[in-house]
Amino acid sequence: MLQLKRHSKQSSNSLSEDNAANCSIGKVVTVTKYIPNFNSFSTLIDRLSIENVKLAHFEYLREQDPTDTTILKKISTQKEVIELLKAELTVFMKKIFTEGSYQTLEEKRTFL
Repeated sequence: MLQLKRHSKQSSNSLSEDNAANCSIGKVVTVTKYIPNFNSFSTLIDRLSIENVKLAHFEYLREQDPTDTTILKKISTQKEVIELLKAELTVFMKKIFTEGSYQTLEEKRTFL
């Protein structure tokens, strides 16, 4: 995660309003900015949904051939990936709630 340390002696327009209101003179405030399609909330949610779709596909294949051990290994791996993503999402959300703000870098989607 990209973390920017800014001193509250700067003008408040360089900090989010929440952070500017909660800091005292001389206190260092850490502002985390998230990168779209890399480490943002929507990226975690998107990845979690994709991994669940993959799990559903593997479970469908298992129904077609319950003896296929390759599919059973894939199901096990998918469940582990999903649990890790859920844990990461929990940590991410706690951090946002603790910081009291959520900021992403503005990303232009075209080359113009």
